[in-house]
Amino acid sequence: QKPLSSKKKLNKLNFSKLIIIPRMFTQYIIFGILKLIYKLEIKGQKNLESINELVIFALNHSSHLDMPTLLRSLPLKIKQKMAFAAAQDYFFVNDNDKNKFKKKIFQNIIEFIFNIYPFSRKSNIRQSMKLTGKILDKGFCIGICPEGTRSINGQLQPFKQGIGVIATQMKVLIIPVKIEGLFEILPKGKIFPKPGKVTISFGKSIKFSSDESYLKATREIQKAVKSL
Repeated sequence: QKPLSSKKKLNKLNFSKLIIIPRMFTQYIIFGILKLIYKLEIKGQKNLESINELVIFALNHSSHLDMPTLLRSLPLKIKQKMAFAAAQDYFFVNDNDKNKFKKKIFQNIIEFIFNIYPFSRKSNIRQSMKLTGKILDKGFCIGICPEGTRSINGQLQPFKQGIGVIATQMKVLIIPVKIEGLFEILPKGKIFPKPGKVTISFGKSIKFSSDESYLKATREIQKAVKSL
């Protein structure tokens, strides 16, 4: 696929103060629907109380409900300033898409509600890093699923090395997050969720220096998520 330029790929409107209130209003409607589907238990909230700087949430990926579940669990001060790294080939219009108009509508809706930005899981990692840095510079925290795709069996998959590069080069806190129960409620390949119980656990923050190995950082972050 032919990559788009960074300027075109980052929708500045999604980071405007004017959009925060209508976005959160829409999110709370979704949260209300989710309450009817599953009961949520939150663990490790104390690990969020002392946060007064930008953070990146590294979470496991087993369902399309991972993003709204994380948002639903966060304190308001963090919730309103969140952005999510989303697969460029899945959520965003690309040259090889057959129905670009339909895909663009889908993209705009998800961008508005969840403030997603394109992150390449196949190539062009440098551009994805650049966009991540721009978003952090705008004062937004980031949610990212280092596995790169939803698990097909509910088990944690190997993390992509990009999370290690981000952790060592962006010099921000990494908060490991583990969500359990969503695979049973809405796994990959299913359209309609079924009722259940979900637990989301927040681990202690981790920070890496730029001289540390990004491979080691990747392993440590995965180990931290798995241990929750």
